[in-house]
Amino acid sequence: SGLEVDIYVAEKVSKNSTIYASGTIIPNEEVEIKSEVSGRLVQLNIKEGGFVKKGQLIAKLDDSEIIALIKKLKYEEELASQIETRQKKLLDIDAISKEEYDMVVTRVNTLSADMEFQQVQLEKTSIKAPFNGRMGFKNISEGAYITPSVVIAILVQTNPVKLDFSLPEKYATKVINGQPISFSIDGDDEKLSAEVIALDPNIDEELRTLKVRAKANNEAGKFL
Repeated sequence: SGLEVDIYVAEKVSKNSTIYASGTIIPNEEVEIKSEVSGRLVQLNIKEGGFVKKGQLIAKLDDSEIIALIKKLKYEEELASQIETRQKKLLDIDAISKEEYDMVVTRVNTLSADMEFQQVQLEKTSIKAPFNGRMGFKNISEGAYITPSVVIAILVQTNPVKLDFSLPEKYATKVINGQPISFSIDGDDEKLSAEVIALDPNIDEELRTLKVRAKANNEAGKFL
């Protein structure tokens, strides 16, 4: 009698290796707009929900006192410089001591430093957008006296956007920076693309999950 043989035919089959996760869309950048100095708000260029460009003036504080002080310092600095020039000539002919001349030079340098400090303070009265983005609701109005603790408004950069999600620990070695991912948002079945930009170096001890961050283009302003 013949020998019975069981034959298994090997063939390629597709295997679904897709990992699914729930995520959250967050702004690429978000900052509270505050003033570095205290003062009365004389100008507020905020269109709530509107787009602003990096460097655009958002708010202006009263600078009249600083400008007056700068004018005074400029006059004193010019006068001190003239005195220093005359004293230098007297020093060259030994009509005055080196100590007397050094006192005049110190005066010139001090006034110059004071002028630079006030120029910096003047710049701080102009509050500008640190990056391109959209303004949130304003919290104050023109005429208000503000301090560095007052939040004028929130500035949010919405293009690109970041996507934060978590994966089970066992998939930690399956995800790398630069890896493309696809995602969709609630109420829309369209498949969209993003790219992994960062992996949390720590595994969540309680949930045993790895936090992942991706970035997606949002030129159309579709993602909130």
